[in-house]
Amino acid sequence: MRYRFYEDLYNHQYRWSTERSDTDGKFVACIYKLKSDGFYSRYTLSKEMRFNKRKTAKAWCNKNHAKAVARQRIVINDREKRKKERIALKPVYTKLELKQQKAQKDVERLKKNIARADTKMKTLTTRKKTYEKKVKQLMRKLDAIPQ
Repeated sequence: MRYRFYEDLYNHQYRWSTERSDTDGKFVACIYKLKSDGFYSRYTLSKEMRFNKRKTAKAWCNKNHAKAVARQRIVINDREKRKKERIALKPVYTKLELKQQKAQKDVERLKKNIARADTKMKTLTTRKKTYEKKVKQLMRKLDAIPQ
């Protein structure tokens, strides 16, 4: 059966048939919602109505489409507003502060590696020494950064 459709902001379809159905000779209007399982999406039937005139089937689809788009615009605008508020609350770091934070994280990670290497076999002494050298280098860099 041939059909035409409106599509809303969430890609749901509001379809109406352009030909009468074989079973009862009426025009069919349906709402199909897009369901996704992460990897692929499919349309599932949500609501179906039958009309004697194609014009009324199209009008029913248009009415439901307009209502849905109005609701979705409100939701999307509110979502954008909340996102802007969240972004505004986040602290803004300078490049210098970001460098300090990265160096501090690296120091902590390398110290954990040293502690882990202490508990393992003695063959890890060279690896432990390289970690200690890196810690010394990073500490010198941290000390060189003016605060």
